[in-house]
Amino acid sequence: MKITLLIGFIICTILVALNIGFVKIFPENMYLFSWPITINFFVFFLYWFDKRQSIKNGIRIPNTILYILAITGGIVGSLAGMYCFRHKTKKIIYILNMWVIFILYIIVFCSYFYWSELQILLGDWFEAILNSIYSKFQS
Repeated sequence: MKITLLIGFIICTILVALNIGFVKIFPENMYLFSWPITINFFVFFLYWFDKRQSIKNGIRIPNTILYILAITGGIVGSLAGMYCFRHKTKKIIYILNMWVIFILYIIVFCSYFYWSELQILLGDWFEAILNSIYSKFQS
């Protein structure tokens, strides 16, 4: 247990050092690098820890916590930890939920960076749907 805590402390120290480095290199875009790197490494470490605890029949991390961490930005670390450590890969519902979260993240990411292109691409189609819905409510 002491080794696990030591490894966790070392990983957290490295993450803090990486975050400080990113802040100094990219001060205006600090939030773009700092949070995703930290949460994904942390979640990856949690999957390793949870796999070890499942082998030892120790105290486990609840699925709810793993879902919350995946939703708050650690989806890449979750998927990497799942398949790297072969942890929770037999639970079909869990795998499907993680992939749904991943696809939603891709949609949100693309819509954030390509919003103007999406408006041009879907403009007439989207406006026609909104107008038809609006006209049904007026009748």
